[in-house]
Amino acid sequence: MTTLALDDIGVRYGARTALEPVSLDLRAGELVGLIGPNGAGKSSLLKAIAGLVPHRGTATWQSRPLVKMKRLERARTLAYLPQTPAAHWPIRVAELVALGRMPHLAFGQRPGDDDAAAVRWALEQCEALDLADRRVDRLSGGERARALLARALAVRAPILLADEPIQSLDPYHQLKIMGVLKSYASLGALVVAVLHDLALAARFCTRLVLLSHGRVVAEGRPEEVLTRSALEDGYRVEPFFSRHEGELVVLPWRQAGDASKRG
Repeated sequence: MTTLALDDIGVRYGARTALEPVSLDLRAGELVGLIGPNGAGKSSLLKAIAGLVPHRGTATWQSRPLVKMKRLERARTLAYLPQTPAAHWPIRVAELVALGRMPHLAFGQRPGDDDAAAVRWALEQCEALDLADRRVDRLSGGERARALLARALAVRAPILLADEPIQSLDPYHQLKIMGVLKSYASLGALVVAVLHDLALAARFCTRLVLLSHGRVVAEGRPEEVLTRSALEDGYRVEPFFSRHEGELVVLPWRQAGDASKRG
């Protein structure tokens, strides 16, 4: 099976270690949630995979180091949605999403029917067709987030890295976008997303990687990772567990050790 193999990926910012060496095999067809408290190293891991920060170790896709791929091949292989993407240009949303097709075009080549179909598909996935003719700099935060995710989806890359893709969305669109990410993975892509909502991570992700203090402390199926001890140690919260319609429900219920809040 096609994998993204991470071999001793580590990140330092000056004298500070943001991410201790991490080794993981992430498989095509998975929606992998990177979870953990603030400063745990989640975004640093995503940026290292994308080649956006200096790092130690190697990330390989189909046994080929990503850093050795030619620029356009790498851009076609990996799509990246940053945590706080800038989008203040006075262009239409459809034009923004169409930028996701640039890795597939030769210099000076005009977009064709396949590119137009990919743009429309991406807008439909994010329920953003009604935004297509609006200016990006006049969108709300949530609308802009959906437009930028559509741009990443339009690449049709086999690897999609998304840093907090639902942070500015309302509950309806959070559910929608998590469903889109899971559906995209089911088409054979690898989707790796930084998430803070444990309930949605438990429900939609096929695999979770829990980081704390720059280290991977647990990884596996949601039921294996989201344990009481892991959440108390990693997040310093006491969780509430339940099941609804056969699915695991996990909520951070109170700060760990806060006896004053108990019944």
